[in-house]
Amino acid sequence: MPHLPDDDAIYAVLHALSLDRTLHEQFVLKGGNALRLAYKSPRSSVDVDFSSTEAFPDQPDATTQALLKDVEARLNRVLEEVAPIYDFASLVIQSTDVHPGNHDPRAFPALEIKVGYSELDDRDPPFSDVVKLEITLNEVVCADEYVSVDSGRAGNVDLHVSGLDDIIAEKLRSLLQQVTRNRNRPGDVYDIWFFTTRVGAALSADNIATYLQKKSHDRLGVDQVTHDMFTDPEVRKRASVGYDDIASRLPDGETLPPFEDAFDQVIQFVEALDLP
Repeated sequence: MPHLPDDDAIYAVLHALSLDRTLHEQFVLKGGNALRLAYKSPRSSVDVDFSSTEAFPDQPDATTQALLKDVEARLNRVLEEVAPIYDFASLVIQSTDVHPGNHDPRAFPALEIKVGYSELDDRDPPFSDVVKLEITLNEVVCADEYVSVDSGRAGNVDLHVSGLDDIIAEKLRSLLQQVTRNRNRPGDVYDIWFFTTRVGAALSADNIATYLQKKSHDRLGVDQVTHDMFTDPEVRKRASVGYDDIASRLPDGETLPPFEDAFDQVIQFVEALDLP
């Protein structure tokens, strides 16, 4: 199982991003860490995922590489500024990449940035402790907001996050993408189960249905997402792989529901959405 980065390191990186106006406005935190830090999900997540508020369709590789260099320079400057606040002797970008590889142009480019960190003065990068950022550049962002969260070391930090309905819609789409992308998304099953059972009143079924269609048109290559897509046995099978491992990422007092119960809740929620 991938190593979870320290919370202080995650907060330090997010704090740094908030200090650069361009980065703060352009990149929106999403996924498991957005749910945990902004919306109080109990599940810890390895990667720190973002979408860009600016679309970059069919971007030539040279343009993507230039953007990556600008992001790297901006982020390294503010990482150096926040490192001592969180008691890190080093907090620095130690590798970058663009995905998918060997595509020019890219329909859906993504930047991968690994930030290494150490509390020891006598260590040099690359560090074994890493916060991995995954920044999707051509994702549809339907709703976003700014949320103030307590970072512990530095008081409140402003996060630019996807709205809760936006994140749930994207997680539903990701379940459908498992087959075409050869992925397993057990965490999405848990997250959808958690928010639909614990804070269902905070969700807008109308928004989620609308956002799901907007987010899926280009990614899935279909005119419309339908209820029947979610009952594909392969979607359920793939989502079950690694599900039990989630228990180790939950705090004491939180019990992982059986996979079948959680997935049935996902299907029940989908059936209530206004989909064909």
